[in-house]
Amino acid sequence: MTPARPRDPRSQGALRRARAIGSAWLGLVAALGMLLGAPVLGPAAAVVDAAGPGLTMVGAATYEVRPASRLVHVSIQLAVTNHLSDTVIRRYTFDRVDVSVPPTAVHPAGLAGSKKVVVREISRNRSQEVLSVGLGGALGAGRTTSVTLVFDLPDPGGAANRPIRVGPSLITFPVWAYGSAGLAGSRVVVRFPAGYDVRIVSGSLAAPVTAADGSISLTTGAIADPLAFTAVVAADRPSTFVETKVDLQINGEPASLAVRAFPDDPAWGARMVKLIRASLPLLATEIGLPFQPATPVVTVEEALPRSIDGYAAAFVPADGTIQIAYTADDTTAIHELAHLWFDGSLFTDRWIADGFAIFYGNRVALALKLKPRDESITPALQAAALPLNSWTGADSTATSANKASTSDLADRYGRAAAVTVAGRLYALVGADGLQAVWRAASGREAAYQPHDQVGPSDVSDGPPDWRGFLDLIAERTGIDASGLWSTWVVTPDEQALLTTRAAIRRQYQALVSRAAAWVIPHGVLDALNAWQFSTAADLLVGLDQLLDQRDRIAAAAEAAGLTPPTTLQTAFQDGTRATAVTEASNELQVIDAIGAASSAEPPAASLVDQIGLIGTDPAADLDAATTAFGAGDMVAARDRALAADEAWSQAADTGGFRARVAVATLLVAAVVLGYLISQLRRLRRLGRRHRPGAVRVAYHPRRGPVRRSARGSRGTLANQPVRMARRIRPGPEEGDQSP
Repeated sequence: MTPARPRDPRSQGALRRARAIGSAWLGLVAALGMLLGAPVLGPAAAVVDAAGPGLTMVGAATYEVRPASRLVHVSIQLAVTNHLSDTVIRRYTFDRVDVSVPPTAVHPAGLAGSKKVVVREISRNRSQEVLSVGLGGALGAGRTTSVTLVFDLPDPGGAANRPIRVGPSLITFPVWAYGSAGLAGSRVVVRFPAGYDVRIVSGSLAAPVTAADGSISLTTGAIADPLAFTAVVAADRPSTFVETKVDLQINGEPASLAVRAFPDDPAWGARMVKLIRASLPLLATEIGLPFQPATPVVTVEEALPRSIDGYAAAFVPADGTIQIAYTADDTTAIHELAHLWFDGSLFTDRWIADGFAIFYGNRVALALKLKPRDESITPALQAAALPLNSWTGADSTATSANKASTSDLADRYGRAAAVTVAGRLYALVGADGLQAVWRAASGREAAYQPHDQVGPSDVSDGPPDWRGFLDLIAERTGIDASGLWSTWVVTPDEQALLTTRAAIRRQYQALVSRAAAWVIPHGVLDALNAWQFSTAADLLVGLDQLLDQRDRIAAAAEAAGLTPPTTLQTAFQDGTRATAVTEASNELQVIDAIGAASSAEPPAASLVDQIGLIGTDPAADLDAATTAFGAGDMVAARDRALAADEAWSQAADTGGFRARVAVATLLVAAVVLGYLISQLRRLRRLGRRHRPGAVRVAYHPRRGPVRRSARGSRGTLANQPVRMARRIRPGPEEGDQSP
C-alpha cells in the first residue's frame, strides 16, 4: 500500500523565505538607486517549490526489474514548468524541484540533458523520502525544462512479507506515479524480463503485454492525479520450485504432503514444513473427520499474494494444490490447510467452507500460541452487509490504498459474517454436534432418515447446500438453527422458505410422534430433503388420515379381542396410500363381520339350534376368521366370519325346518311302513290260501272248524273258473252246497 505523499513543509518555507529575502533585497537596491540616481534593476531571486502552483511537474516513470541484481531500477523523466510571471522589479526563477520517492530508494542521481545535476536528500520517514533535484540552471518564468531522476529500489531481504522483493523466482513491489497533485498527464511503465508470470495485484494498470524479445510490460494511460495513484505488481517464474516431502501421522493414519518453495526462499519452505506437522493433526481432531484429501499427495506451494491485504491463498482440490502467498502469516496458512476438509466437497456454499476453515484455523492457531485472524465486523463492513447466500466471494478490486471499493468491502464482510456464523453455530450445538454434522455430510447422508434405521443410511446425490446444512443440524443435533439462517444467511426472497419449513417440520414431528413404531415413508423424507414442502404437506395429511384409520382399527380390534395385522403398517411405510386406504377399509369390515359373528353365537344352544347346526362348525369358522385376520388375509377372514355368522343366525330356523322335515319324514315313513306291512300281510294270506297240499282251517257257522286242503296261490287257467265259482258262498239258508 503506497502512503500518501504530502507536500514537504520545508519547501513551502523555502518559497516564503526566498520571497521575503527578495523583497528586502529589492527594497535596498531601490533605495540606493534613489540616493545615487542610478536605475533600478531587480536581481533574480532563486525560488524553489516542490508542488506549489508556481512550479509543476509531469513525470513519465519507467520501472525496470533486474532480478539478477535483486532490485528495480527507476527512471523518471520530469517535465518541470515555471508558471510564475516576471515583473518590472522582480524575476521568478527555480533551480531545483522536490520529488517524493519510496523510503527505500537508494543511489539517486539526476541528469539535465547530458549534464549531471545535484540530487540531495531533504527528508525521510517511514512512508517517503523527499529528494531535491537540481534543474541544471535557473528555470525562468513561463519556461519548461526536462530533468531525469534515477534511483534503485533494492530487495532489503528479511521478512517474507516485505513490500519489495526481487529475485530470480519472485518479484513484487509498489508502483508510484510522479507529478504535481491534481495535474493530469503523468505516466508509468513497468518492464519485466522474459520468463515471468506477471500479475497486477492492485491498481489501474493495463494487462501485461509481451514484446518480441519476451519481456513483459505494464503501462498506464495519462494519470489524472499522480499523487492518488498507487499499484502493486508481482511476478514469479514457473517451475522453479524446491520441493520437500512431508510424511506424518494424522490420528494414527499416514499422510503425505509436498512443500514447494521458491529456490531463493528456503525459509518459507522450512516454515511450512514445521507448520504442517504441527497443525494438521490438530485440525483433524477439531473437525472430527479423517484426513482424506481428493488426491494421493497434497502440494503446498509458495505463491504471489492475490490481494492487497495479504490474504493470499487458494486451494485447487482437483490437483491437490494449495497456493499460499509468501506474505501470508502462519494463521492464514493454517486456515488454508483447513480447506483440505472444507474443499467444496463437504458443502457446496462458499460461506460454509470459508467460514469454518477460518474458524477452525483460528482455534488451531490459538492452540499453537499464534495470533488468530481477526474477522470481526467493523462499522465499515457492516455498511456493506449482505446475506451470505448473496456473497459471491469476488476478489478485491480496490484501486486505492486509502479507499476500498464496494465489492472489496462486501467480500470482506462476507468472510467476516461466515466466520461469525461458524462461531455461533459452534457455541449453539457444540464441538460434538458439529462433528456429527460433518460426518453425516462426509457420508452423503440425507438429513431426514427413517427413525428406525438399522441398515445403510439414505444418501443424497451430492454435497448439500445451505438448506441441507440447516436440516443436518436439526436432525443430527436436535437444535434449530433457523434463527441464524434468518439473520445471516438467506435473502429476503428466501425468508418465506424458512417460514414454510418451520410449519412443515412441526407437522412432520407431530406425525413422527404419533406414528410411534410406524416408520414415515421415504416419499415424505425425500420431499423434506428436497425442500418440496407442498408435496410433503400433501403426503403428511394423507398419512395422518391413515393413522386415524389405524387408531380406529386398533380400538375396534381390541374390543373384538383381535390383533390387527401388519399389512396396513407395511402399506403406510411403503407410501402406497391407495393400498393402505383399501386395506384399512377391509380390516374394519372384517372386524365388523367377526364381531357380528361373535354376537350371533347363542349363549346356550337349544335342541332346535343344535339340530340347525348339524353339519356346520361356526366356532371353528370364527377361529379361522380370527387367524386369517391376524395374518392379513381379509378375504378368508371375511368369508369364514360370514359363514359363522350365517350358521349361528339361522340355526333356529334351520333346526325348526329340519325338525319338521324329520317329523314329516317319520309320518310318511310310518304310513309307508303301515301300508307295506298291510300288503305283506295280505300277500301272506293269499299265499297260504293257494299253496298246494296245504290244509287250512275255516270256520263254518253251523259246522264249526272245517279243515280244507290249501291250494296254491297261483292256479292254472283250468282252475280259474272253479276258484272264481268258489268265491260265491251260499247263504246260510242254502247251506253248504260243496261236496
